[in-house]
Amino acid sequence: MPEGLGSATATPGQGALAALPDFVPVLIVGGGPSGLFLAADLDRRGVQSLVIEPRDAVDHTRPKAKTTNARTMSHLRRLGLAAPLRSAAPLTADYSEDVIFCSSLTGHELARFRNAFQLARGRYELQPECGQQVSQPIVEEVLRAGVDASPLAALATTLRVERIDAAPGRRPRALVVDEDGASRWVECEHLVGADGGSSLARHELGIAMEGGSAAKSNFNFLFRSERLAETIALDPAVQYWVLRPSAAGMIGRMDLEATWWVIIQNIEPDAHPDPAALVTELVGTDVDIEVIATDRWTARMLLAASYGRDGVYLVGDSAHLNPPWGGHGF
Repeated sequence: MPEGLGSATATPGQGALAALPDFVPVLIVGGGPSGLFLAADLDRRGVQSLVIEPRDAVDHTRPKAKTTNARTMSHLRRLGLAAPLRSAAPLTADYSEDVIFCSSLTGHELARFRNAFQLARGRYELQPECGQQVSQPIVEEVLRAGVDASPLAALATTLRVERIDAAPGRRPRALVVDEDGASRWVECEHLVGADGGSSLARHELGIAMEGGSAAKSNFNFLFRSERLAETIALDPAVQYWVLRPSAAGMIGRMDLEATWWVIIQNIEPDAHPDPAALVTELVGTDVDIEVIATDRWTARMLLAASYGRDGVYLVGDSAHLNPPWGGHGF
């Protein structure tokens, strides 16, 4: 174990600025799927790492990704995390493997894609693992548990990186700050920016993103409905794509209880959609609706001009932002 790392970094945890080492072989900025997966993967390769993440817990009202593809599930299998993720997922392939295009949820089926998103019952012949319908917060929680159980990986939450200092010929270092504003420098052999589309690591290196963004936004929302499941006139599906002039969009279950998600595309910048009215249009009749959270976002196709230098590397959304349609692999 390198000098200064010590057992205190095994579980630095919440607010543990004082427990951070002066040096760690790999410092990962950002504890989303890419950063957590990297830490778990490095552990399997005998490399020590520390993940700095501002969030103490993941937010289940912002479900983001809904599906993890077969390739990512096969990587998780290599880390021993595929089975725990399937156990944690509220929806299994036994519920549905299909995507249905329809006129409304009480209308007519127009087309059906079977085994969509590489979902399958039983053995999947094309990869060691099939895909899994599961929201990103659950994936992150399983990855967090995997990192917590790893002898060489550690996750420190409620801390953020405020500055990155990197130059040719010397080790990179990061200024880590806690919620009270106290700070300390942590030096590393390699620093990884897994800190999302607005990456500090990328900005500190002066690396530009190249590409473009959609002209209109998308409107996501999460809601509860006790009656919706019994109202739907179609077969179960992991997603329903509703093609309706008054409201075209996607809707699906988050779980087998009463939580649902919706994505409406091509929302004008100055529009203020009514979630309840949109659900009524997608379903084709009135149902009870309790909105949990709403989220507007814009699809982007952006690629970093470089993936790093001077011992600092970019991974995940810090390196490339892609529209989520058909990706499903983090």
